[in-house]
Amino acid sequence: MDCAIASEFQAICRDAHGVTLAPGTRAWNRLLIESEKVKRTLSTIAETFTVLECVGDDERDIKLTMSQARFEELCADQRRELCSLVEAALSEAGVAPEAVSTVELVGGATRVPWVRKAAAGAFGGDTAILSNMVDSSSCFALGAAFMGEAAELEAALADGFKDPAAVQKLREGIERVVQLPPAASALSEDVLEAAGWTAADVGAAAEREREMQDKDAHIAATAEARNALESYVLKMRGAVS
Repeated sequence: MDCAIASEFQAICRDAHGVTLAPGTRAWNRLLIESEKVKRTLSTIAETFTVLECVGDDERDIKLTMSQARFEELCADQRRELCSLVEAALSEAGVAPEAVSTVELVGGATRVPWVRKAAAGAFGGDTAILSNMVDSSSCFALGAAFMGEAAELEAALADGFKDPAAVQKLREGIERVVQLPPAASALSEDVLEAAGWTAADVGAAAEREREMQDKDAHIAATAEARNALESYVLKMRGAVS
């Protein structure tokens, strides 16, 4: 995404200002840095700009503007690729989009508006399905837990555990517990027993989840404040120049 913005700005500098920014040069590296800042700022506002200082033979300053709409156009191929990956994952898992209640997004790129719209679009278009409650470290552990448990269940079946209903009950119990419900009362005793958890275990896990949600909310608020400040600084720099 950064390179898409940088390539657009490179073309503007060449066509509108007669300035060539060749990859590998200092000016190009500065352009990449500014493009990354523009991408982050566009996560919170519809349009922004940056000023590329001292470029060209006459060391001029060039103001470069980017909107969310144009950014989305530049990333059309990436959007199609993202949608294809989601469709392939659903197909491989044998899950219908309408059967998914929550889509967990992880990573800084998931704050980009077109990424969020594309992810929601694969599941009906409602952005309410999107969630950012798992950090980048926890998502690997959570994914590994799901995959490990699934492998264990499949091994049990292959080893002669022939009661599909019992296996399905165990699988559903584990998945519900991993989602960390707000209270142990939300789970039946047989599900807790199948998953090997006690009511105290669920309560402790729910408390850890609440702490993680508070931490994520703080991180999100900090990111929004940083983006707003950077946007203000860019505007002031443009006004002064």
